[in-house]
Amino acid sequence: MKTPNQINRILMLFCLIFLTSCTGASGLSLSRTMVKHIQGMETVQIVPVSGTIQISQQQNQGKQVVVLSRYQARSNEGDTLDCFNVASASRKLFVWSVIDPGGGTCSEDSASNEPISIQTHSGTGWQAVYGEVSVPEITRVEVTWEDGVNQSSGVLNQTYLAVRANTQHSIVQIQALGEDGKLIYEYKPNIP
Repeated sequence: MKTPNQINRILMLFCLIFLTSCTGASGLSLSRTMVKHIQGMETVQIVPVSGTIQISQQQNQGKQVVVLSRYQARSNEGDTLDCFNVASASRKLFVWSVIDPGGGTCSEDSASNEPISIQTHSGTGWQAVYGEVSVPEITRVEVTWEDGVNQSSGVLNQTYLAVRANTQHSIVQIQALGEDGKLIYEYKPNIP
């Protein structure tokens, strides 16, 4: 037989789950939380297209998860834009919430002359390098930071994501590699 204290705990947990799911709070799933976040970014210039928002990659970063989302948007001129957003979220009990809205880019044509696109964003307690991979033979992207740290990111959903905690270092090199480790593309920014 359960004690009154145990019954109260069970009822409180049931109420919390019920209220969280009914209030439309930022979600029982990370995916739903990120969709709501991006839909909330509507501006005069762009409107995210419902049904196109997808999580491309995610990486744990301490108590938060850094998420790379990809979606389409419509510009105020009616053009379709390909967009990325990198943001972070955390979960308390069953509820995910965005803790850093991050940043991103939109362009009319995601196809580029380069095998990978390169974007950076510094968030709260993290820094990310991310982008689109347009050459199917690329299976891994390696990022070298100015302090000598190397990071490797597998290609997933035609994207890559490298995240570091608590850093503000510049990138000195990005290499896009094939299955066999063969160098397909190399980027070295001009650092003064």
